[in-house]
Amino acid sequence: MAENYTLKSIIESAVADALELVPENVSRGWRLDYLFKYKFGDRLPRGPKFDKLRLVENKKEWAVFRSDILSKRSKFTHCDKVSPFLEDQLALLALITIHGLAIFKVAATFDAISLVEDGRCAGSSALAKYNVKFNKKGSLRDYVHHHVGLLPNSYGKMLGKKNNSGMHINLEDIVNNISLAEDEFSVDFSSLDSTICQRRSDRSGRLTGHWLISKTIDGKNIYLGIFPHGHGSYDDLWIRDRLIASERAFLRVRDNS
Repeated sequence: MAENYTLKSIIESAVADALELVPENVSRGWRLDYLFKYKFGDRLPRGPKFDKLRLVENKKEWAVFRSDILSKRSKFTHCDKVSPFLEDQLALLALITIHGLAIFKVAATFDAISLVEDGRCAGSSALAKYNVKFNKKGSLRDYVHHHVGLLPNSYGKMLGKKNNSGMHINLEDIVNNISLAEDEFSVDFSSLDSTICQRRSDRSGRLTGHWLISKTIDGKNIYLGIFPHGHGSYDDLWIRDRLIASERAFLRVRDNS
């Protein structure tokens, strides 16, 4: 028993140290907030902080870049349900990532759409929250949202969540899902995900992510935009403005096709 306890203590210490090494990544900030609010076709502010992103201001070059980014999703079968505005957003997030201004998993958005549209969300830890309705009296009441882990470290941040006393709340669950069978170290992530996602929604440590917002148009769930979690009514208003513009862009393309 003493030997097992010592081994478990060593594993707990190693896991706790690893959880402290999860890198920070920027999900909000004035530059990124500006870009999430960006109206495609406008010009970026002057100054070096945006110089690496000026490709978006050149209509022809942007079209080529955007097409190249989207063509990499050759197996994505729900293109008819994605607004051109959201496609522009994803290409812009890819450009941000290429230049190292922040790191986003653009493919996670396509994967989330496929999970929802193919009916594979139930029991999936890859999309812990989906088809979530907004406040029925709020500015976004006409929409639903799905939570997408755009940040590559979001899973690690979830596992490393601490309580008010500074203790890792998921440490015991992680250790309990570690196997040392045949001298090989492995983690049963499926079991770990299931354990964490079974917690009540008001418990800390759940994986959420950015809002992927959609709306039913002519019987189809149309994906209009992706945004950081709102911080109150002000965010809801500018997000709604972008969603209205996105819906108009989708309808223009649909009506002209």
